[in-house]
Amino acid sequence: MEKRSHLSSRRLGIIFLALLTAASFTVQGQESTAVDTTPASDTTASATGVPGDTLASQPRPTPLGGLDPVLYGGTSVTQSYEADFPSGVTRWPAFSSITINGEVRLGRQDTLYIGPGTNIKMGPAAMLTIEGQIFARGTSKNPIQFEPQETGSRWGRLLLDTGCRAVYDDQHNYQSGSIVEWATFVGGGEMVAGYEAGLVLVNGGSPALRYLQVEGGLSQNGGGIALINGARSTVRNCTVLNNEALGNGGGVYISLNANVFLEDNLILNNKAGRDGGGVYLSLSPSAVVRNVIERNLAGRDGGGLALNGSSPTVRLNVFRKNESENEGANIVYRSGTPTVKENSFITGEDNTAITTQSSTGAFQEALDGTMNFYGTSDPILLDRKYRDRNFHPDRPPVVINPVLEAPADSTALRPDSLWEMEIYEDPQYNVELPTSYVGLQSYLYLQLIGRGAHPKVRDWALVDVETSSGDQIRVIMRETEPNSGTFRATMLT
Repeated sequence: MEKRSHLSSRRLGIIFLALLTAASFTVQGQESTAVDTTPASDTTASATGVPGDTLASQPRPTPLGGLDPVLYGGTSVTQSYEADFPSGVTRWPAFSSITINGEVRLGRQDTLYIGPGTNIKMGPAAMLTIEGQIFARGTSKNPIQFEPQETGSRWGRLLLDTGCRAVYDDQHNYQSGSIVEWATFVGGGEMVAGYEAGLVLVNGGSPALRYLQVEGGLSQNGGGIALINGARSTVRNCTVLNNEALGNGGGVYISLNANVFLEDNLILNNKAGRDGGGVYLSLSPSAVVRNVIERNLAGRDGGGLALNGSSPTVRLNVFRKNESENEGANIVYRSGTPTVKENSFITGEDNTAITTQSSTGAFQEALDGTMNFYGTSDPILLDRKYRDRNFHPDRPPVVINPVLEAPADSTALRPDSLWEMEIYEDPQYNVELPTSYVGLQSYLYLQLIGRGAHPKVRDWALVDVETSSGDQIRVIMRETEPNSGTFRATMLT
């Protein structure tokens, strides 16, 4: 889609052409296609062929979203657990009600199936440990719910241990094995049996984690999700918000040789007492790709992301409005050889994008911060986007040029679609600009109507305003409120 708004000025003799450069629109006459991450609609599966155990016996419909009705459907159960699971296969069909008290363990040779809409109430300091295989598969309409038994009490965690494994293809797509998807986790993180990391903790296993909402966790490290000790999971399309770590990794904690693929997640409003308000990544060759890391706070360093050792990949992420009490509002980098490319730092002029911390030989190579979008290409403003603390002549410096002139095409949080663009004369957005605009230097008020890519944060759109002489003015338009669908910006002509 190409939206043209023609404005003329007697003094300047120019015509403006507004071109949307977001991924889903026509850009300079070429159609650019956005990736559709909207999950497919749920469908109701038939329970035919399951004698005496049909979905039709339920008092309400049970949409399984295409899941096997033999494994995930059937008559819901109400059950309480205070000891380990029996050997073999355990099924909690759709809309079951489960209570967990104490530490309950699934053995290494055993399997647990959890159907959509199942509610799991966790007692104070309760922990569900999976040493075997788990297939916890909710749907978008009927997620699985983990929550405290009593309001205000704190439970432990879902611990996915070394025997809990999945198989992935070369693109990190789930193929088979253990999976937890379309599930919500609220209000846990209490220390149990020596474990004090994560509301969801992957300890050496490789289960797939998809479409989770992890909220209100409080742990020593990894307030929301923790992946440690060689974990090999893919974490995709999850929302990690309002979690807190007393130590590191308010939202996500990745450490101890974990090889994790963290992609397409929203990591919002988390807090760490020390480093990595959003994500803490240490001694792990993991990948952090196309996430939105926003409004996280570190009590010490790395409000958005703290990098410490190894060779992680950090690409195509959006960093917005993260803060730290000491250094590195968005990324703090201490050692190792990370790849930091094609990220977008939507920050104020004095909000640093990258801060390095080492005075000797911890960096074998210069940190390559090139080909990122910093919101400017002005050399003076770019100098404010990074801080190389304790620079030492024996250590290579940070390099950030060349920079991207616009966010990369596959960056997270492009608008899904835009339907209308208007330009106004007044900041109240009441008086539309006439087709024949005559005026001296003045402010114009741009407005887009559409749909943001994520309902929980203010999305943004990038607009090029082109003059008849070929000059371009780049404007970042921000959504007025989360999920409002109205994007606005002010431009001086």
